[in-house]
Amino acid sequence: MDNLYNRMNQSTFPLTALAVFLCLIVFTYEAQAVVFGDGDFIPAQWQSQTFLTQTSTAAASTLSLVGNPPDARSLVLYSSTGFLQPVGRSMIVELKTSAVVSPASVGGITQVDYTEDHYCECFGGGVLWGPAVEQGGVYYIVPGHAMPNGISNVWMTESLTGLTAADFDQVDVNSSVWSNPNSHPDFSSGGLPVTFGYVRAKAFVAHTESVLDNWSVTVTEGVVANENQSWGTLKSAYR
Repeated sequence: MDNLYNRMNQSTFPLTALAVFLCLIVFTYEAQAVVFGDGDFIPAQWQSQTFLTQTSTAAASTLSLVGNPPDARSLVLYSSTGFLQPVGRSMIVELKTSAVVSPASVGGITQVDYTEDHYCECFGGGVLWGPAVEQGGVYYIVPGHAMPNGISNVWMTESLTGLTAADFDQVDVNSSVWSNPNSHPDFSSGGLPVTFGYVRAKAFVAHTESVLDNWSVTVTEGVVANENQSWGTLKSAYR
């Protein structure tokens, strides 16, 4: 009987030891977040794209003596119209050339958090603000957020959190909401590289200047989360 017990003990020991060892294995791949930010706005580090109708204009420049603290970015929009013509529409998207994430390299983008400081000398209607992205030559914005009509030089900090690809709509300057709600970027692991920035837009006859500082985007990359393998899970693999 003792010999039988010893033989059984010897035959099961390697499997038991292996299971205990495997039980200690912890998958440590955590979701990663990358942060892009700018409070200096060196012109060479930003790329502008305008979307205009009628005789509207849009321009960006860096202000060295203004900011929260200095420097800051000035966005000047002019929406105009001719006699008996539709009101002009003016949009500018600025991209931080180094703020690029490749979803294919990081397993996808799970969410985007956005923050900026701004104020606006807004005439003739409010000014759309918020994050913008470019993917494959197509531009996308998050619609529905505007600085109110009025004159103010009081800095406001605004944030949008938990944004997903469904929150970003393709730019459509002719749309009343500035975008196409049926077209979104691809944040999946099969998506092309995404460049991040911000948007300003307005319609109505007037000249406005909005000032931007402390631009920040936090991109959460979709990778495997922490996972501890239980004894039951490991044991079932050896049945």
